[in-house]
Amino acid sequence: MNINNFQSCRLIEGKRWYIVYYQTNPFTSEYLRHRETHNLNRIKSVKERRERAKALMNEINAKLPAGYPYNLDSESQTLLLRLTPVLDAVQYALELKLAPIKRENSKKNYLSRVHIFKEWIKQKSFDSLKIGEFHSIYAQQFFNYLLIERKLSSVTYNSYIVHIREIFNILKKQFYIVQNPIEHIAVMKETPTKIRNRFKADVRTAFIDLVKSKNDEWFMLALILQYYFFLRPVEISRLKVSNIDFKKWEIELPSLSNKTYKERTMKIPDVAKKFFPDQLRTARKNWFLLGSGIKPCEKVIYKSGLYRRNLKYLKILESEGWDIEGLTFYSWKDTGGFDMLNENEKITVFDVQDRMGHSDIKTTKRYVASNDKAVDNIR
Repeated sequence: MNINNFQSCRLIEGKRWYIVYYQTNPFTSEYLRHRETHNLNRIKSVKERRERAKALMNEINAKLPAGYPYNLDSESQTLLLRLTPVLDAVQYALELKLAPIKRENSKKNYLSRVHIFKEWIKQKSFDSLKIGEFHSIYAQQFFNYLLIERKLSSVTYNSYIVHIREIFNILKKQFYIVQNPIEHIAVMKETPTKIRNRFKADVRTAFIDLVKSKNDEWFMLALILQYYFFLRPVEISRLKVSNIDFKKWEIELPSLSNKTYKERTMKIPDVAKKFFPDQLRTARKNWFLLGSGIKPCEKVIYKSGLYRRNLKYLKILESEGWDIEGLTFYSWKDTGGFDMLNENEKITVFDVQDRMGHSDIKTTKRYVASNDKAVDNIR
């Protein structure tokens, strides 16, 4: 029996609709085109017809690696899967992994890690390997490459282990491989995380005065979104102008923009209203609130841009003799949580937990760990 490649489905939308795919006949070795209507043309609604076609194509694509539409016994199907080219198998597993993922950052991480892995496969001319031939010795070579040539940190190296191992776990579950070649790769001991401090009152005042002196009202808004609303930098970068309701004075945080996947609505307190520039009322609703350049823009800004702007101001303060050790852009969230507890006696750490949107009080405790009142509340 001769095993060959296949080509995934594509939809032909013409006078008559067809689903077209290619498969190698395992008995004759012929590479054949299959063009089938699957009764699509009987569906009147174009929208429903397209949805049905998409479902059918997903179903067929999942079966193609096992020799569909030819009837093979389970042993032959398994053999066929293990003879899939390594790059094709990895790409298939990646698509399966990405399908249910909602967060764009998670998708980007998988895409990036797998892209590096596939490029290394090509560089080493291992692309002729079948997935069943990709053993642990090749896996070890890849991770050696990450350490020696790419000089990855322990954190990033371990992240590669998690992502690539998951891709091969999927292939194992799909019967492409018998054993995961990444299983034996050991994680590296990670260097201690840098300490992140909160802003002390005098440094905070000096920082705010400096930002005001530069008329940097948009970055000031970014600080306020952390200090009063406890938004994470990535959440700030995803906010749209349309998420600000000036009639109700509320911020609507979409489910896909935050860590909990739950929609949240936060009231804008009177003390914070003055930090929302009037230009926002006339800005385009579909623009990012703080996009490229840290201002309303159609182009998104990555959180690194916010960190860099914050660091620029910290360096100025350092040159003036201020102690900035452990201060980052994220420190504004820590500072806001700490100060919220201190602003009046009725506020408890559980109020801070609710405001921050934490499901576990232990997470909130990390933000206010040096606050005696928080410790008493938790006890």
